[in-house]
Amino acid sequence: MISDFVTALFIFLVTLVLVIWQPRGLGIGWSALSGAAVAMTTGVISWADIPVVWHIVWDATFTFVALIIISLLLEEAGFFHWAALHVARWGRGDARKLFPLTVLLGAVVAALFANDGAALLLTPIVLAILLRVGFTPFTALAFVIATGFVADTTSLPFVISNLVNIVSANYFAIPFDRYALVMVPVDGVAFVATLGVLWWYFRRQLHVHYEVQALPEPASSIRDPVVFRAAFPILGVLLLAYFVTASWGVPISVVTGAGALVLLAIAGRWHVGGRGARIAVRRVIKEAPWQIVLFSLGMYLVVYGLGNAGLTEHVTSVLAWFAHKGTLWAVLLGAVVAALFANDGAALLLTPIVLAILLRVGFTPFTALAFVIATGFVADTTSLPFVISNLVNIVSANYFAIPFDRYALVMVPVDGVAFVATLGVLWWYFRRQLHVHYEVQALPEPASSIRDPVVFRAAFPILGVLLLAYFVTASWGVPISVVTGAGALVLLAIAGRWHVGGRGARIAVRRVIKEAPWQIVLFSLGMYLVVYGLGNAGLTEHVTSVLAWFAHKGTLWAAIGTGSVAALLSSVMNNMPSVLIGALAIDQVEGISKVVRETMIYANVIGCDLGPKFTPIGSLATLLWLHVLARKGETISWGQYMKIGFILTPPVLVVTLMAVAIWLPFISP
Repeated sequence: MISDFVTALFIFLVTLVLVIWQPRGLGIGWSALSGAAVAMTTGVISWADIPVVWHIVWDATFTFVALIIISLLLEEAGFFHWAALHVARWGRGDARKLFPLTVLLGAVVAALFANDGAALLLTPIVLAILLRVGFTPFTALAFVIATGFVADTTSLPFVISNLVNIVSANYFAIPFDRYALVMVPVDGVAFVATLGVLWWYFRRQLHVHYEVQALPEPASSIRDPVVFRAAFPILGVLLLAYFVTASWGVPISVVTGAGALVLLAIAGRWHVGGRGARIAVRRVIKEAPWQIVLFSLGMYLVVYGLGNAGLTEHVTSVLAWFAHKGTLWAVLLGAVVAALFANDGAALLLTPIVLAILLRVGFTPFTALAFVIATGFVADTTSLPFVISNLVNIVSANYFAIPFDRYALVMVPVDGVAFVATLGVLWWYFRRQLHVHYEVQALPEPASSIRDPVVFRAAFPILGVLLLAYFVTASWGVPISVVTGAGALVLLAIAGRWHVGGRGARIAVRRVIKEAPWQIVLFSLGMYLVVYGLGNAGLTEHVTSVLAWFAHKGTLWAAIGTGSVAALLSSVMNNMPSVLIGALAIDQVEGISKVVRETMIYANVIGCDLGPKFTPIGSLATLLWLHVLARKGETISWGQYMKIGFILTPPVLVVTLMAVAIWLPFISP
């Protein structure tokens, strides 16, 4: 069940990334349908789920499309521009009067034409009018933000006011009149609260006056008088029809579709063969959000798959807990849900960048040293959370067949403890060097450091998908190297612009491939063969006897003992061979419980991740890090490094080992 849920969650998040990113102009509907197809292929959903989901979304989807068609027709006729000009005149030249009127206009439009219509159609009109009467972009921003904000916060009163309202009302069979009876007063409260917070936030930007005379006559904005005059009775009849047909069980999309059809006929002058038409009806129909139909079906199928995988059961249990606490808690939870719904690389790449920035803003080498040491130190002490965070983690996880998700479940919280402990000891040790100020103005804009915008923009979704892929493929037994290699290949293809024959590439991909640490393959193989020989010669037996003594003292002693032995070995013979020695030894300890054995496995990883901070030879990353610093003119002697390491490492190591000893039994069956 857990693997099914992780698969469903992965599909949902990838689909969501594609919907937001829209690579190469891919429509949101096709992205959602692709997610649904993958969910079908992996068994997250079945063919039988399609009619169930379609029954949930069809009415809401076609209602939304019809509302947008009505909104587009009225926009073409000049209706919204006319309304905005009247509101601007009612403000009588005072921005403090105009602001609440603009918020009210946004609320009314959101109620009748859905929140999307209000935000998309009204915002550019309001902005154009404000700039026309001389508002600065700074002041106009307050009105623009208010228009977009109120479009969502006051899209509560009617079922048609938001696609979410339609789906929920249909699912729970709430009639239009009953919904309005409950939500119109609630929407009034939302409006007052919205206006209050917007006024408070933008109060300093509203002390502005404007010339009413600079505004054109509202009538001058009417481009199609026939559609304009028909708008009021049609909207009135449409709203009335919603209430009347609610008791008859007529789908809202049928009523809204009929209204859109009538307005299309009037705008296209269908009754006179199209003569005199001023609105390009075909263009309006073409520009309607038809992708929303595919999006709704596809996205809801993906979400339905999440429900099939167990999400619904988990949410139900949480909702039940809150519901039994009272109505206020249930509403609060709904609001929260609505609102939310490798160490080598770190040390080698980040250190020279941090050093360069610190020296640029005027830090002395003495002060900069604190930050440089901290960067290198934390790269190892917090390289615990995922299997991929450290080569040591990968070796241990593979040896003991620990899935990516199980490893993360244990080590992410432990890594949090390690981070807090690391920050604490670093702050204490370097506290006297931190009483320094610097000029922020001396820093260049972050955007100026982006040398390849295409790779930069692609990095976030690729890294997100990559991390999720580790969790999903964990249950399938896919090697981590395959997943990581695929991610690297995709990024190489983007950086090299392989899809266009390399035209426009800004990164020397061949150089990147050439400079990759291929020697680590030979190093790992050779070093592990040597260590394996040491094990055959009896070293493993000695380590096993020491670990067995600690293991029979209980979980806490097993964690601290194993981690300390691993750290000691790592500090004198490097952490790469040490992790294998520890793994071989743990595998030979007999007569211990499953929890103690698992605790020793993770303690071995912690010791091998943190132990290298005692001496420079503890990890390959540290040796390379010191080399990079020397090339940048910042030399740290071995004695200086070991002095700092022997002071800072023990407390972090002990606290982290205690954390895993406490946390692991808590999550073990």
